[in-house]
Parts: sequence; structure tokens; C-alpha cells
Amino acid sequence: MSESPRQPVLVGCGQVVQRVARGFRHADLDGAIHRPGREIAHEAAGPAAVETYALRYGREGPRSATVACLRDDGRRAWAVSDDEQLLAAMQTEELCGRRVALRADGTLDLL
Repeated sequence: MSESPRQPVLVGCGQVVQRVARGFRHADLDGAIHRPGREIAHEAAGPAAVETYALRYGREGPRSATVACLRDDGRRAWAVSDDEQLLAAMQTEELCGRRVALRADGTLDLL
């Protein structure tokens, strides 16, 4: 992709499309950027850090959250919560990176 003049590059899903003077050029970079996924911790009770989270809303506000967490051993664990205080915090604070305690029932508590 060394042709010029170059215009903005669109990147998504492991592919690059670049606008060049004579049209578009396509390159599949999936093999160059693919990273192996993380191992899932199926029995995940214990300490972890919030990686990301998503809230589900109803008419009255947030109803529940799904939280992806990274355990100290690098494995990914998933948790859910319908705790009103935690849902409120997720709307007003950045929780990514926060330490949590994962419970055996698939829920979590902020530490």
C-alpha cells in the first residue's frame, strides 16, 4: 500500500481498505494481526479485575450488567449483576481495572 497520494484508511475486522488515486485497494491482514483468545475460567470464584462491562436497560433504567473480568492468572471470567448500587456506579464511574471478588454463583462484588 505504498501508492500515493494516500487518503484516510478504513480499518475493521482485520481488514484494511485504502483509497488510492486509482480507486480502492483491499488487504486482508487477519493473519498478521490475529491474536489467540484468552482461556475461559469456568470456575471463576476469587479475585479479578474488570476488563469491560455492558448494561442492559429497561423502562426504569439499568436492569442488569454483564461483566468481563481478568483473573490474576490471565484467564477471562464472566459475571452478571442486578445489584442497584453496582449498576448505579457503572453509570457514573469508570470500573475498568477495578478489583472485584467473583462469586461461585456468577455474580461479583467490588473490592
